[in-house]
Amino acid sequence: MINRQATGIVSIAVVLVAAAVGVLGYRHLMTIPLERVVVSGNEHAAEADLIALAELDTSRTLYRIDAELTADRVARHPWVETAGVLRLPTGTMRIRIDERRPVVQVLDWEGRVAWYLDRTGAMMPVTARGGVTIETDTTRGEPEIVPHHFDVPVLSGLRDEYHPMHTVSSEPLRAFLDVLADVPDETGRKISEVILVRTAHSEDIQVRLVPTEKRPGVRVRLGSEEFEDRIRSMEAFWNQQIVRNPDVRYELIDLRFDGRIVSRQARDVLTP
Repeated sequence: MINRQATGIVSIAVVLVAAAVGVLGYRHLMTIPLERVVVSGNEHAAEADLIALAELDTSRTLYRIDAELTADRVARHPWVETAGVLRLPTGTMRIRIDERRPVVQVLDWEGRVAWYLDRTGAMMPVTARGGVTIETDTTRGEPEIVPHHFDVPVLSGLRDEYHPMHTVSSEPLRAFLDVLADVPDETGRKISEVILVRTAHSEDIQVRLVPTEKRPGVRVRLGSEEFEDRIRSMEAFWNQQIVRNPDVRYELIDLRFDGRIVSRQARDVLTP
Protein backbone atom coordinates (compact mmCIF):
# COMPACT_ATOMS: atom_id res chain seq x y z
CA MET A 1 0.00 0.00 0.00
CA ILE A 2 2.81 2.38 0.96
CA ASN A 3 4.67 1.55 -2.27
CA ARG A 4 1.60 2.39 -4.31
CA GLN A 5 1.19 5.72 -2.57
CA ALA A 6 4.85 6.52 -3.13
CA THR A 7 4.58 5.62 -6.81
CA GLY A 8 1.52 7.85 -7.14
CA ILE A 9 3.29 10.77 -5.49
CA VAL A 10 6.30 10.37 -7.77
CA SER A 11 4.04 10.28 -10.85
CA ILE A 12 2.27 13.44 -9.78
CA ALA A 13 5.61 15.13 -9.18
CA VAL A 14 6.84 14.17 -12.63
CA VAL A 15 3.66 15.56 -14.22
CA LEU A 16 3.98 18.80 -12.27
CA VAL A 17 7.64 19.20 -13.24
CA ALA A 18 6.84 18.52 -16.90
CA ALA A 19 4.00 21.05 -16.79
CA ALA A 20 6.28 23.63 -15.19
CA VAL A 21 8.94 23.06 -17.84
CA GLY A 22 6.30 23.39 -20.53
CA VAL A 23 5.04 26.67 -19.08
CA LEU A 24 8.58 28.04 -18.81
CA GLY A 25 9.32 26.92 -22.37
CA TYR A 26 6.18 28.59 -23.66
CA ARG A 27 7.00 31.80 -21.81
CA HIS A 28 10.49 31.72 -23.28
CA LEU A 29 9.12 31.30 -26.80
CA MET A 30 6.86 34.30 -26.27
CA THR A 31 9.92 36.45 -25.53
CA ILE A 32 11.97 35.51 -28.61
CA PRO A 33 12.33 38.56 -30.89
CA LEU A 34 12.00 38.46 -34.66
CA GLU A 35 15.63 38.47 -35.76
CA ARG A 36 15.49 37.45 -39.42
CA VAL A 37 13.05 36.78 -42.28
CA VAL A 38 14.01 34.20 -44.90
CA VAL A 39 11.99 33.91 -48.14
CA SER A 40 12.28 30.87 -50.40
CA GLY A 41 10.56 29.55 -53.51
CA ASN A 42 10.36 32.95 -55.16
CA GLU A 43 11.80 33.54 -58.61
CA HIS A 44 9.55 36.25 -60.04
CA ALA A 45 8.08 37.70 -56.86
CA ALA A 46 10.62 40.09 -55.36
CA GLU A 47 11.60 39.29 -51.77
CA ALA A 48 11.14 42.91 -50.68
CA ASP A 49 7.59 42.94 -52.03
CA LEU A 50 6.71 39.73 -50.21
CA ILE A 51 8.08 40.98 -46.90
CA ALA A 52 6.22 44.26 -47.34
CA LEU A 53 2.96 42.37 -47.95
CA ALA A 54 3.56 40.34 -44.76
CA GLU A 55 3.18 43.58 -42.74
CA LEU A 56 5.33 42.24 -39.92
CA ASP A 57 4.90 44.09 -36.64
CA THR A 58 8.48 44.24 -35.34
CA SER A 59 7.23 45.57 -32.00
CA ARG A 60 5.81 42.09 -31.31
CA THR A 61 7.89 39.04 -30.49
CA LEU A 62 8.18 36.29 -33.10
CA TYR A 63 5.60 33.85 -31.68
CA ARG A 64 3.05 36.60 -31.15
CA ILE A 65 2.99 37.23 -34.91
CA ASP A 66 0.14 35.21 -36.45
CA ALA A 67 1.72 32.79 -38.95
CA GLU A 68 -1.54 32.00 -40.77
CA LEU A 69 -2.45 35.66 -41.17
CA THR A 70 1.06 36.42 -42.41
CA ALA A 71 0.81 33.65 -45.03
CA ASP A 72 -2.56 34.99 -46.20
CA ARG A 73 -1.07 38.45 -46.67
CA VAL A 74 1.90 37.11 -48.66
CA ALA A 75 -0.49 35.13 -50.88
CA ARG A 76 -1.94 38.45 -52.10
CA HIS A 77 1.06 38.85 -54.38
CA PRO A 78 -0.09 38.14 -57.95
CA TRP A 79 2.74 35.66 -58.57
CA VAL A 80 2.09 33.67 -55.37
CA GLU A 81 -0.10 30.58 -55.64
CA THR A 82 0.39 29.35 -52.06
CA ALA A 83 2.36 30.61 -49.07
CA GLY A 84 3.38 29.09 -45.75
CA VAL A 85 5.09 30.56 -42.68
CA LEU A 86 7.30 28.76 -40.16
CA ARG A 87 8.56 30.38 -36.96
CA LEU A 88 11.78 28.99 -35.46
CA PRO A 89 13.16 29.32 -31.90
CA THR A 90 16.28 30.89 -33.41
CA GLY A 91 14.25 34.05 -34.08
CA THR A 92 13.90 33.29 -37.77
CA MET A 93 10.67 33.45 -39.72
CA ARG A 94 10.69 31.34 -42.88
CA ILE A 95 8.26 32.29 -45.66
CA ARG A 96 7.93 29.58 -48.29
CA ILE A 97 5.95 30.27 -51.45
CA ASP A 98 4.95 28.39 -54.57
CA GLU A 99 4.66 30.62 -57.60
CA ARG A 100 2.02 30.53 -60.30
CA ARG A 101 3.02 29.14 -63.70
CA PRO A 102 2.08 31.18 -66.78
CA VAL A 103 -0.11 29.35 -69.31
CA VAL A 104 -0.77 32.17 -71.81
CA GLN A 105 0.49 35.71 -72.33
CA VAL A 106 -1.48 38.88 -73.09
CA LEU A 107 0.08 41.50 -75.38
CA ASP A 108 -0.36 45.25 -75.34
CA TRP A 109 -1.11 47.43 -78.37
CA GLU A 110 2.59 47.53 -79.28
CA GLY A 111 2.92 43.75 -79.28
CA ARG A 112 4.80 43.56 -75.99
CA VAL A 113 3.88 41.19 -73.19
CA ALA A 114 1.55 43.02 -70.80
CA TRP A 115 0.78 40.22 -68.35
CA TYR A 116 0.31 36.47 -68.00
CA LEU A 117 -2.51 34.17 -66.96
CA ASP A 118 -2.10 30.98 -64.97
CA ARG A 119 -4.35 27.89 -65.06
CA THR A 120 -6.98 29.54 -62.86
CA GLY A 121 -7.15 32.70 -64.96
CA ALA A 122 -5.25 34.73 -62.36
CA MET A 123 -3.24 37.64 -63.76
CA MET A 124 0.50 38.06 -63.19
CA PRO A 125 2.51 41.12 -64.23
CA VAL A 126 5.66 41.05 -66.32
CA THR A 127 8.72 40.77 -64.12
CA ALA A 128 12.45 41.18 -64.62
CA ARG A 129 13.20 38.49 -62.01
CA GLY A 130 14.94 35.66 -63.79
CA GLY A 131 15.47 37.93 -66.78
CA VAL A 132 18.69 38.92 -68.46
CA THR A 133 20.68 42.05 -67.69
CA ILE A 134 22.37 43.56 -70.74
CA GLU A 135 25.02 46.23 -70.40
CA THR A 136 24.14 49.07 -72.77
CA ASP A 137 25.96 52.27 -73.63
CA THR A 138 23.30 54.75 -72.53
CA THR A 139 23.59 58.33 -71.39
CA ARG A 140 22.56 57.23 -67.90
CA GLY A 141 25.04 54.39 -67.92
CA GLU A 142 22.39 51.99 -66.62
CA PRO A 143 22.07 48.38 -67.82
CA GLU A 144 18.94 47.33 -69.65
CA ILE A 145 16.76 44.75 -67.92
CA VAL A 146 15.16 42.30 -70.32
CA PRO A 147 12.05 40.73 -68.73
CA HIS A 148 11.88 36.99 -68.32
CA HIS A 149 10.25 35.34 -71.33
CA PHE A 150 7.86 32.41 -71.08
CA ASP A 151 7.32 30.26 -74.15
CA VAL A 152 3.52 30.18 -73.88
CA PRO A 153 0.77 30.96 -76.43
CA VAL A 154 -0.53 34.47 -77.00
CA LEU A 155 -4.11 35.14 -75.86
CA SER A 156 -6.34 37.24 -78.12
CA GLY A 157 -9.88 38.51 -77.65
CA LEU A 158 -9.66 39.19 -73.91
CA ARG A 159 -11.55 42.29 -72.80
CA ASP A 160 -10.70 42.15 -69.10
CA GLU A 161 -8.40 44.83 -67.72
CA TYR A 162 -5.42 43.82 -65.65
CA HIS A 163 -6.03 43.53 -61.91
CA PRO A 164 -3.58 41.74 -59.59
CA MET A 165 -6.36 40.31 -57.42
CA HIS A 166 -8.81 39.24 -60.15
CA THR A 167 -9.21 36.25 -62.43
CA VAL A 168 -10.55 36.54 -65.97
CA SER A 169 -14.33 36.68 -66.17
CA SER A 170 -14.78 34.15 -69.00
CA GLU A 171 -15.77 30.73 -67.61
CA PRO A 172 -14.90 28.83 -70.83
CA LEU A 173 -11.48 30.49 -70.90
CA ARG A 174 -10.76 29.52 -67.28
CA ALA A 175 -11.81 25.94 -68.03
CA PHE A 176 -9.58 25.82 -71.11
CA LEU A 177 -6.56 27.26 -69.27
CA ASP A 178 -6.93 24.62 -66.57
CA VAL A 179 -6.75 21.90 -69.24
CA LEU A 180 -3.98 23.60 -71.23
CA ALA A 181 -1.75 23.71 -68.14
CA ASP A 182 -1.64 19.90 -68.07
CA VAL A 183 -1.20 19.05 -71.75
CA PRO A 184 2.11 17.40 -72.71
CA ASP A 185 4.83 19.82 -73.78
CA GLU A 186 4.81 18.36 -77.27
CA THR A 187 1.14 19.26 -77.65
CA GLY A 188 1.49 22.67 -76.02
CA ARG A 189 4.29 23.67 -78.40
CA LYS A 190 1.91 23.20 -81.35
CA ILE A 191 -0.34 26.03 -80.10
CA SER A 192 0.83 29.53 -80.95
CA GLU A 193 -2.33 31.48 -80.11
CA VAL A 194 -5.45 31.09 -77.98
CA ILE A 195 -8.46 33.10 -79.19
CA LEU A 196 -11.50 33.98 -77.09
CA VAL A 197 -14.42 34.49 -79.47
CA ARG A 198 -17.46 36.26 -78.05
CA THR A 199 -20.92 36.25 -79.60
CA ALA A 200 -24.21 37.62 -78.34
CA HIS A 201 -25.03 34.41 -76.49
CA SER A 202 -21.80 32.47 -75.97
CA GLU A 203 -18.04 32.43 -75.65
CA ASP A 204 -15.97 29.94 -77.62
CA ILE A 205 -12.31 29.02 -77.55
CA GLN A 206 -10.20 28.71 -80.69
CA VAL A 207 -6.50 28.01 -81.03
CA ARG A 208 -4.08 28.63 -83.86
CA LEU A 209 -1.44 25.99 -84.53
CA VAL A 210 2.14 26.95 -85.25
CA PRO A 211 2.90 27.57 -88.94
CA THR A 212 5.52 25.74 -90.96
CA GLU A 213 7.37 26.58 -94.18
CA LYS A 214 4.63 25.03 -96.31
CA ARG A 215 1.61 25.64 -94.11
CA PRO A 216 0.26 28.72 -92.36
CA GLY A 217 -1.12 28.45 -88.87
CA VAL A 218 -4.27 26.33 -88.79
CA ARG A 219 -7.26 27.65 -86.84
CA VAL A 220 -8.98 25.10 -84.59
CA ARG A 221 -12.43 25.61 -83.10
CA LEU A 222 -12.77 23.98 -79.67
CA GLY A 223 -16.09 25.42 -78.51
CA SER A 224 -16.80 26.01 -74.84
CA GLU A 225 -16.52 22.59 -73.18
CA GLU A 226 -14.93 19.13 -73.25
CA PHE A 227 -11.53 20.68 -73.91
CA GLU A 228 -9.52 17.69 -72.77
CA ASP A 229 -11.17 15.38 -75.30
CA ARG A 230 -11.04 17.96 -78.07
CA ILE A 231 -7.34 18.65 -77.60
CA ARG A 232 -6.73 14.91 -77.88
CA SER A 233 -8.73 14.93 -81.13
CA MET A 234 -6.67 17.88 -82.36
CA GLU A 235 -3.44 16.03 -81.61
CA ALA A 236 -4.71 12.93 -83.44
CA PHE A 237 -5.73 14.99 -86.49
CA TRP A 238 -2.31 16.65 -86.49
CA ASN A 239 -0.49 13.31 -86.52
CA GLN A 240 -2.81 11.50 -88.92
CA GLN A 241 -3.61 14.24 -91.42
CA ILE A 242 -1.39 17.31 -91.18
CA VAL A 243 1.93 15.54 -90.64
CA ARG A 244 1.21 12.86 -93.25
CA ASN A 245 0.01 15.36 -95.84
CA PRO A 246 2.46 18.28 -95.68
CA ASP A 247 1.34 19.67 -99.06
CA VAL A 248 -2.30 19.96 -97.99
CA ARG A 249 -3.03 23.37 -96.51
CA TYR A 250 -5.73 23.19 -93.86
CA GLU A 251 -7.31 26.46 -92.91
CA LEU A 252 -9.86 25.37 -90.35
CA ILE A 253 -10.46 22.39 -88.08
CA ASP A 254 -13.76 22.31 -86.20
CA LEU A 255 -13.95 20.01 -83.18
CA ARG A 256 -17.19 21.26 -81.66
CA PHE A 257 -19.22 18.27 -82.81
CA ASP A 258 -19.26 15.10 -80.73
CA GLY A 259 -16.96 12.50 -82.24
CA ARG A 260 -16.77 14.32 -85.58
CA ILE A 261 -13.98 16.44 -87.05
CA VAL A 262 -14.89 18.98 -89.72
CA SER A 263 -11.95 20.42 -91.65
CA ARG A 264 -11.60 22.94 -94.44
CA GLN A 265 -8.64 23.27 -96.75
CA ALA A 266 -7.18 26.60 -97.84
CA ARG A 267 -8.60 26.40 -101.38
CA ASP A 268 -12.12 26.56 -99.94
CA VAL A 269 -13.84 29.81 -99.07
CA LEU A 270 -13.54 30.34 -95.34
CA THR A 271 -16.37 31.96 -93.44
CA PRO A 272 -15.68 33.32 -89.94
